[in-house]
Amino acid sequence: MHQNALNNATLNVLGHKKNGSSSIQELIEMDEEEAEMNQNVVCIGPNETAVSVELGDEYEKFNIITSLKKDNLFSKDGLLYAYYELCQEKFEKCLKEDDEEWIELWDLESRTWDLIQRLYSFRLSEQQGHIQSHAFSSRAVLEEEYYSQNPEAFENNIVFNWARDNSSDPPSIEIRGNRWFYTREDIKMKNRGGSRFSSNISGTIVSNLDPDADIRDDKRLDERDDNFERQFFHTAFCLFRSGSFEELLELCRRTGNHWRSASLQGILEYRDNLIDDVLQSETSGNKRKELLRRSCLALTKNKRIDSYERALYGALCGDLNSVLDVCTTWEDAMWAYYNSMTQYNLDVYLSSKAPQTETQLPPVDSGLGLTPELIFNSLSNSSIASIQEEASHPLIKLQTHIICNKISEILSSAHIQLEAIRTGNAPESGDLVTPPLLRILTHIILFLKISGLAVDEYTSDSIIQAYIELLASAKKVNLVPLYIQYLSNQVQYEAYSRFLILVDEESARSEQLQLAKKYSLDINHAALLAVEYVYDEVVSVSPEEVHTVYLKSIEEPVEPSYKKLICTLEWLLITSQTDELLRFANLVYRFFLSIGELNSAYDLYTHIPSDALNTLSSSDGEPENDSKFRDAYELMNYRALCRALKFYQEWEELSKQEVFEDSAVTKASTSYKVWKKKLNFASRKCVKSFTDLLQANWLHPSTLELKPDDDPLLYKTLMTIRNLYVPELILGLHNVYFSLEDYDSCFALANEVASEDLKLYHCLIKSGRLVEYVSYLGKAGECSLSTPNGLFSL
Repeated sequence: MHQNALNNATLNVLGHKKNGSSSIQELIEMDEEEAEMNQNVVCIGPNETAVSVELGDEYEKFNIITSLKKDNLFSKDGLLYAYYELCQEKFEKCLKEDDEEWIELWDLESRTWDLIQRLYSFRLSEQQGHIQSHAFSSRAVLEEEYYSQNPEAFENNIVFNWARDNSSDPPSIEIRGNRWFYTREDIKMKNRGGSRFSSNISGTIVSNLDPDADIRDDKRLDERDDNFERQFFHTAFCLFRSGSFEELLELCRRTGNHWRSASLQGILEYRDNLIDDVLQSETSGNKRKELLRRSCLALTKNKRIDSYERALYGALCGDLNSVLDVCTTWEDAMWAYYNSMTQYNLDVYLSSKAPQTETQLPPVDSGLGLTPELIFNSLSNSSIASIQEEASHPLIKLQTHIICNKISEILSSAHIQLEAIRTGNAPESGDLVTPPLLRILTHIILFLKISGLAVDEYTSDSIIQAYIELLASAKKVNLVPLYIQYLSNQVQYEAYSRFLILVDEESARSEQLQLAKKYSLDINHAALLAVEYVYDEVVSVSPEEVHTVYLKSIEEPVEPSYKKLICTLEWLLITSQTDELLRFANLVYRFFLSIGELNSAYDLYTHIPSDALNTLSSSDGEPENDSKFRDAYELMNYRALCRALKFYQEWEELSKQEVFEDSAVTKASTSYKVWKKKLNFASRKCVKSFTDLLQANWLHPSTLELKPDDDPLLYKTLMTIRNLYVPELILGLHNVYFSLEDYDSCFALANEVASEDLKLYHCLIKSGRLVEYVSYLGKAGECSLSTPNGLFSL
């Protein structure tokens, strides 16, 4: 079996932790050498780094099929058959492209969906009325009665037919109508003295041409006839193995084995259309089939005949060992076991129902004691290495669990592997959590849930969540909502919210709104949870003390975690949750500004448009909306600060330009006049915005009608932020005045700062920047003395 198709796509997918939380994209550290050897290994990691995962179009197609056919499971146009057809299409495509790595994987998957279709259509069907025999019923009716009254036997027969129908194509053979042609010519030569077709004259060649001559006389055929016989029996066995009984009979007839065609038909149970009206078939079959089977069993013991001939006889009578001798694949060996088991169990039943004491032959006992569990255990421990290796293939393990009706066990194994990865421990085997297997297991879970069958919620949540993370990491976000609805109530919105965190493109977010409506998902609730999760993750420490805070400039890059918080906050805007957006926007501004993240605060400012603020601040004026008024006003304070500091940054950039770097530039030149005009405009914007903020007593709790006792923590936070940024406003405004040589305005500003009205000097003292401001004033004083209107001009 080729497992490279699975191993080369191994994915460490993480999500559902034991405490019920989900940490999407946690990295399992991989050995560098191993990573270099396997370029297709994808790890999704602890810092939630976005990883590009390439998945085939089958993921979209499975999603579409599930969405369209979930109400129709078993029909020819139903869910399971559509899965099967899709896998068959992929299989055929790989055959044409000679893609050996995926040929077997698609073949196995298509067989798996076929198996589920067959077994569960029976398991979930209403039991039909039992076929009833009467005293004169033939054994064919008794056989039908046996299967109609024994569900376990019926399931075993379903599996047997499934194994039969999934056999490989028989080898080709060149048809030859004259049986034992060269042997006949050898005999003629011996009798007549020569033949141009003869290979030799020897006493070891048979002297008769009857079918049993070689066995009876213990002599061989001509070497060329021997080779043809071996090819014939190989092909004959494979035809019987595949259930192509009519083709087998035709092969016998076309190769001159007419007697063998007739004898093979003796395997059919006898039925009489006069007394077996329940079967509605013509009279046919063998009244003493057990005699033929005993003859076949005797032939399986004859080591002088070809192994495939013995295997054919063994398959006809239910013998196991003779058939296993030619089985080199898991599928063939599994069919051999089931053939023996089903024939034995049927024979025991028929013997009990229609005993013929004087002529009764005991059943061929190769299938005695066999059960599906024992069969698969024997295959897993087979002495043939290829069979044992195939038995360990994850899809074959999945098939065995489906057959034994123990699907919950393999789902649990997949969950255990996922848990090992999530906790940072490499699992002993990760064969069940590769992308293809996650897709298959997830859709099996969906099928079981749709069918109304019980599935362990914790296990199914773990697998579906991992599949969701896989899709999200592969940027297939439009597929995710379908699977969200199949999570349990306990984790559905946690997973949904953490998924929304990963959706950051505008078009994808708009699509999620439509998909949420389609699948009846509460995206508003999930969006709010997403913001709460990210906020709690980011705001994990208390703001530092004011004197230790470093204020970043607006143009500095924003940290990825802060970027994610801002991006997630946009979901509240997209889902029109204005009140929650207002509340969280203030929380995030407080956090950013209290730790000096001016760049992050400005980034947030750019992501919440001004028209959103108009919506937020609208109210009907009722008293109960006082808190909303206060929140809206607080948000306007933050936005005004960001806007003013952006003006100041633009002014600084203009003022630092080397205008006279080119010797041709003078104050009379056009380029200078353009620059001067821009600088003056920038200066006016700074003066206006800074003055407005200072005169409005920016962010003082009293302007928000907030008293210390109302909310002590909020009061303290606002004062902390105010003490950080009011000095910035004072010093910035002073710098603008100073650059304009407007020293009077510098001193007027100093008077306002020193005034007991707004007590702005308190902010300078709290921030430890009073000395810095005084030094600036001193410099302004010195410069003012040398002006035409200064003190020394008198």
